[in-house]
Amino acid sequence: MGYAVVDVETTGFRRSDRVVEVAVVQLDRDRRVTGEWCTLLNPGRDLGPQHVHRIRAADVWGAPTFALAAGALARRLAGRVLVAHNLAFDARFLAAEFGRVGVDADFDGLCTMRLSGGRRSLRDCCADAGVPLLDAHSALADARAAAALFARLPEVPGAGALDLPPLGADVPEVRRGAADLAGGVLAGAGPGPAGAVPAGGVPANGPSSGGLSAGGLSTGAAPWSGALAGATRPVELSGGTRAGGTRSGEVPAGGDPAGGALGGPAASGSASGVAAAGIPVACGPAVGGAAAGGAGAARRLARGDLVVFTGQMDDARDVWVDRALGAGLRVNSGYVTRATALLVAADPFSLSTKARRARAYGVPIVSEGAFAALLAALAGGLPDESLGKIS
Repeated sequence: MGYAVVDVETTGFRRSDRVVEVAVVQLDRDRRVTGEWCTLLNPGRDLGPQHVHRIRAADVWGAPTFALAAGALARRLAGRVLVAHNLAFDARFLAAEFGRVGVDADFDGLCTMRLSGGRRSLRDCCADAGVPLLDAHSALADARAAAALFARLPEVPGAGALDLPPLGADVPEVRRGAADLAGGVLAGAGPGPAGAVPAGGVPANGPSSGGLSAGGLSTGAAPWSGALAGATRPVELSGGTRAGGTRSGEVPAGGDPAGGALGGPAASGSASGVAAAGIPVACGPAVGGAAAGGAGAARRLARGDLVVFTGQMDDARDVWVDRALGAGLRVNSGYVTRATALLVAADPFSLSTKARRARAYGVPIVSEGAFAALLAALAGGLPDESLGKIS
């Protein structure tokens, strides 16, 4: 049938790591492109080196798991010779993922790195061959570049075709950028496939066409049928009121104080910066039966409240810990418990263990910039002394 040029992006390099994006560029026997396919995958865990692959947790929120996408991928690989740059890496992860769904296959094939003289970098090999490589560490861009590199090789050896069984129905592709964070909405694909997001505090189905509103779930029909079909807990700080009767620093259930975008900018250093930050209280389960976007019971961040951090933030973790302690908060560096008041996440849609546990417990999740605004709002009312860090 020809060739299947593959590239995967992963959560890391260990045996336990998962594929988070996979792309296939199909070539005929003359090495001409006949089709391409690419989708993000929900790994059910943190995304690992996001500074490398640049995939946001929001992007994979409604993406299929590998188990759901296995049939679509198998159909695009079966009967073709597998090709990849540094084939050993891609083949190892493909074998592991297919093994998890009960398929034991030999992912042998052709390696453009070896066929190009053994230089490891796809970028270097493409530069030598005059092949453009745009958007490196995007699975589709890398697969396209590897396919173009493969097509320019003067000759290629023979290799056996992949033998994969039919595994299930096709699934829609979920591409990067489907989550429109500028508008605070998960947009694009409509309802996700059943089971698209693993259990453990994360919903069983993908988003509806309504998606997610800024700071929480939309107010339309329940966007999730599962653990998160309700509002998050609001975060309320002491202080004056603002338009609409909401106090400075208060986050209504299912929303943010100013309708701002998820992951908004850092605070300006005053209480008014809370609104400017666009605080995302991201996707926790309903608390006290409050409907999405409703006015559920508020709680206050106060001296002695316990906060936890997750993810690689712009500022060092120690810096944030010092700021939290200086504001009179307590910090647990290890794990989220039911006593946790707030989880501060580098990515509020994080699928890390801490984030999954926070959602299961109904603990609000906020971005780094939003937490800076919360600290600014607290600064005037809390004593200077800290309460200490919990190891």
